Amino acid sequence: NSTVFGNNSGAAGGGLALTRGTAVLQNSLIAGNKASGAATEILGGVTIDASSKNNFYGHNGVDSNAAFANFDPGFTGLLATSEAGGGVALTSIIKDKLAPNGGLTLTHALPSGSYAADEGDNSVCASAAINNKDQRGATRPQGFKCDIGAFEYAAPATITVSDSCSLADAIPSANDNSNSGNTNC
Repeated sequence: NSTVFGNNSGAAGGGLALTRGTAVLQNSLIAGNKASGAATEILGGVTIDASSKNNFYGHNGVDSNAAFANFDPGFTGLLATSEAGGGVALTSIIKDKLAPNGGLTLTHALPSGSYAADEGDNSVCASAAINNKDQRGATRPQGFKCDIGAFEYAAPATITVSDSCSLADAIPSANDNSNSGNTNC
């Protein structure tokens, strides 16, 4: 449940440079990285553990030959590079600005309709290390399945204010609502 985005390497492996051991990647988003050498996203050379799954790699700005070196993402997740059916635009995967989206740290949010939304493995999200929380502490999943990466997307709440309710009464009602994110006052 990690997001590796917007990094720049002066050598190879802009997102990850894996040189020894075995790597386990689960519910992770690795896209939008740069490198002056090979592999804008991942420089491999290690064993990718068979338990790796539900990851999201690359975007339509690069093809697999530029994005990966000594790394085959095949069995571990979704490939969004240029040759993969035309690829997926980076802006359709993740927002490019770190922002205060809640929690103690800045995060890269997922846009509405992100290709990383509802593509994670719920058993990974429920594991003790994740405890059904994203990086901000927000509950996951918000949809049918948890999202890939460190951020769990939640649709904005809808507030309906009737004629018999003031806006001053509607706001606390919306903040206290634990049902579906909708409130009526």
